[in-house]
Amino acid sequence: MDASTLWSLGRRLTRWRMPFAARIVRKLGLVLYNAYLPADAEIGEGTVLGYGGIGIFLHPRSRIGRHCVLSPFISVGGMKGHEQVPIIGDYVRIGSGARILGPVHIGDFAVVGSNSVVVRDVPAGTVVFGVPARVVTTLTNPVEAYERETGRRVSAEDRARASQPRAQPSSTSGTVRPERNDLRPGEQPDLFNEGAPLRVPEEASAYESPLGDDSKPITEARATTE
Repeated sequence: MDASTLWSLGRRLTRWRMPFAARIVRKLGLVLYNAYLPADAEIGEGTVLGYGGIGIFLHPRSRIGRHCVLSPFISVGGMKGHEQVPIIGDYVRIGSGARILGPVHIGDFAVVGSNSVVVRDVPAGTVVFGVPARVVTTLTNPVEAYERETGRRVSAEDRARASQPRAQPSSTSGTVRPERNDLRPGEQPDLFNEGAPLRVPEEASAYESPLGDDSKPITEARATTE
């Protein structure tokens, strides 16, 4: 049993019009796995919650696509002043400790680095990292990268509709974002400067799969709603 098993049970109890029992199951997930996976949240088939889903918090209206890999201690939630909540596409990989907030859309085959805070849309097939998260590279072959890093196969149908290989983006501005030590007291860096290149530590460029031996993908039967 893991957090996704309890989420699936809560979905069934909700469909059977047993909301009180569904709330008990949700509380059980919070106690056992420190995870908040409400029955109203949508999780696509084949999606895996790393290490049993420990520490994962999902907004009740959030939508997670198919065959995603969610690492421990991530949060997918709303943002003050915005009614919309995140929508995550298919085959997305999210590193541990990441936060995805507000009305954002994460494209298919995207990768969110560990401890990143995503407050803007993430294009398909890109890697984002940082606080706030910004695109650090575009995968030349996102399908191949997904299969290599996760050891999971992409279906022929999804492979056919996946984005074609893209060229690496080039910076259009010579502006350099100041490092933390370059700032004067009370001065804040312009984190939303679109032209500012992002310096990424070497260890952040590699994606480490959070899948443990006991991690099981969510099956189609468990993910289907009536």
